[in-house]
Order: sequence, then structure tokens, then C-alpha cells
Amino acid sequence: MSQVNQVKLGARFIADTPHRISHDRCLWAARMRRDKTASQIPEWEEMRNLASQIKLHTLTYLDRYLEMSETRMKENGIHVHWAEDAEEHNRIIYEIFSSHGVRTVTKGKSMLMDECGMREYLEKRGIDIYEADLGERIQQLDNQRPSHIVMPAIHKLRGDVAKLFAEKLGSDPDIDDPHYLNSVMRKDMRQHYIKADAGMCG
Repeated sequence: MSQVNQVKLGARFIADTPHRISHDRCLWAARMRRDKTASQIPEWEEMRNLASQIKLHTLTYLDRYLEMSETRMKENGIHVHWAEDAEEHNRIIYEIFSSHGVRTVTKGKSMLMDECGMREYLEKRGIDIYEADLGERIQQLDNQRPSHIVMPAIHKLRGDVAKLFAEKLGSDPDIDDPHYLNSVMRKDMRQHYIKADAGMCG
């Protein structure tokens, strides 16, 4: 998948009024839900500060925590692999799959795998990857990268998804009801779950 030209695509998106309005509305609604939840928890700021301190501490001593984690996992019979970079990460996964004859994989949402370009790496080597997350699957079918870390297809209108699903999955292009579109995705993924040689999450 090629590098994203954010400036060019951003300008085009801003000029597309229906998509821009929908995107703004969805992000605003998400922010309002977050603020409503925060307002109902008196210790919200205290919890945020504590979480920030825990994160900073963990990152400061990450080497120690990773080694501790490896020890605990091995004690529970889990195999641990270390990778220095994306290339090694992808190669290790490919070697594991190859050794087990894996040709079809269903994959849960994983930013690490996405950042490493794992799906593209494996697909070039004959392993089919099917994204199980709805937003990630939409983006996969459209051959696009996620546009948001937790809302990968937030930039798309329901009509965009209806048209995409009709083209790729054979559904009705005139039905953009979210429940219908979700059912189309579930029906399509069910066949991949049944046939999958392996599953991944991250």
C-alpha cells in the first residue's frame, strides 16, 4: 500500500461537503459521549493523572517489564518471539504460518500489525488475511489505510459503505442501513472464520 499524501487528500476531503459534515458530526458526537461519561465520574482527572503516571513509569522501565512479561508467559507455556523491527516481526509471523501450512487468516484489530505492514507482507507471500473489525474490513475492501486509530472508516458515509459492499460483497447498493451493512459483513466473514487456518489478535 502506497504512502498517504495527507495534504492532498485532506484538501480534497475538506472540499467534499457531505463527507466533511458527516465526519465533523461523528467526531463531535464521540467527544460529547466522552465528556458526558467524564462528567459522571468525580475522580476523572485524578484517574487521568494516575494513568499518565503509570504510562510514563512503564515506558521508562519498558525493558524490565517486557522481560518480566516474557518470564510469566513462558511459565504459562506461551512461546515468545522478539523482533527488532517491522521486517523481522513480519518474517517471524510468516515463518510460523508457513511451518503450519497456514494460507487463510482472520485478524482482529491491531495497530502494531498495521504499522508493520504485516497484512501486505503476508499477502505478497500467498497468505490471505481477512480483517474481522468492521471498520478495518471496510478499509481493507477499499484498499485504504485506517483514517483513525479507533474509528478506521469514520470518513466514509453509509452510502460509501453500501456501494463498496455491493461492489465487493454483492449486497444491495441502495440499502445503507447500518444494521443491514453489518449483517452483510457478518455473513461474509462467517465463511472466512469457518475456512481460516489461523486467527490473530493484537
